[in-house]
Amino acid sequence: MFSHPLTPTPPTVYAVHGTDGTEYWHNHSVYGYSIAVGDVDDDGKNEVVAGGYNDNESKPGITVFEDDGTYKFFYQTYSQRVKDIELGDVNNDGTDDIVACNNGDGRIYAFKGTDGSDLTGWPDEFEDSIEDIALGELDGNPGLDIAAISSGRPSTLYAFGSTGNKLWSNTTVSGRSVEIGDVDGDDEEEVVIGNWNWTTGYGVYVYDGATGNLEYSFDTNGRQPTEVELGNLDGDASDLEIAVITGFEEDVTIFAIDINATGQVNEMWRYSIDWTPQYYGEGLAIGDIDRDYKNEVIAASNKQNYEGVWAFDGLDSNGDGQGDVVWMYDGINEDINDIEVGDIDGDGDMDVIVGTGGGDSVYALSTQEHTAVVEGETIFFDSDPSNITEVASVEMPPDPPSGYNFPYGVFAINITVPQ
Repeated sequence: MFSHPLTPTPPTVYAVHGTDGTEYWHNHSVYGYSIAVGDVDDDGKNEVVAGGYNDNESKPGITVFEDDGTYKFFYQTYSQRVKDIELGDVNNDGTDDIVACNNGDGRIYAFKGTDGSDLTGWPDEFEDSIEDIALGELDGNPGLDIAAISSGRPSTLYAFGSTGNKLWSNTTVSGRSVEIGDVDGDDEEEVVIGNWNWTTGYGVYVYDGATGNLEYSFDTNGRQPTEVELGNLDGDASDLEIAVITGFEEDVTIFAIDINATGQVNEMWRYSIDWTPQYYGEGLAIGDIDRDYKNEVIAASNKQNYEGVWAFDGLDSNGDGQGDVVWMYDGINEDINDIEVGDIDGDGDMDVIVGTGGGDSVYALSTQEHTAVVEGETIFFDSDPSNITEVASVEMPPDPPSGYNFPYGVFAINITVPQ
């Protein structure tokens, strides 16, 4: 397990290396309610987007940082409760935009990541609080569409076109999480929610993206779904799988779900533990964080003695129906609001970015890899999930293998395999 030596002073954004806790960068002005990572200005490097109050601006809003922590710009919102931030090309100009929602005043914002200017049709205001948003292709027109779910019992599930036109809505659901993706391999994207309507039941509900008609459901055995996430867990690129976390303070369970080509909904695995999810923002993420070329499910826990970030294999390797823990990072002694994955240090690996409420901070857990500089160019060496202990340049053998080119020379690498 990793440890973290920093004691955050609110408000702070921290980016730290997960292997030894050394600081990557920090900013002492921004609360870490919700976060996102992506290239929003088309400069080839990922930015960090953090939602909450900005002390330097003395205003609630969304702050964009360059990959090295340099302040880029600030976008003011009506409330600091920035519940979710998503990145994607909404206006179809080739560059990702920033989409966010407030659950305090019921607004959806969509603006350019280059300068903060609003996109056509946004922001939009609603009578009830917006809990979560998702981006995807629903209406077949250029630009990404937006799904949103509001709070309440019942709440409302909305689907909007890229310019804010309502495609459809559903007032029979209750929940706080929504995602968009092709989960059944039909080359059309669906809208997926965690439903906790007492009348219709607790579970994962999947709706046709174009019409809003219910297509599939998965019963979570009386447990309230607090978060859903979509990603490729089984290696089949034709569709996405669903991860859902359920419960609050007791019997919290993660389910991994697959919908096969015939429309059958199958449970892949589950993992239960006495932990407490926070879910101010999002408590689940999916991505390949250990470079084994398979995605992991990453989850947040705020339970004392279980606090931290948990990572699970996407597949149940031994077939016992239980999730397999890859690692657990216990260096964050704060309530975790949001988890995202993205490459912020430019080494090609997916890093884990965490937004917290207890210390109002953002952490970035990144894999430190060994490097060598050859003719002014940095070369990365990686052996995940094994560990590299040393990299050294050595002389070319007197009789190198024929037919091979060695542009950077020859290196000796010591590798240890974790037990």
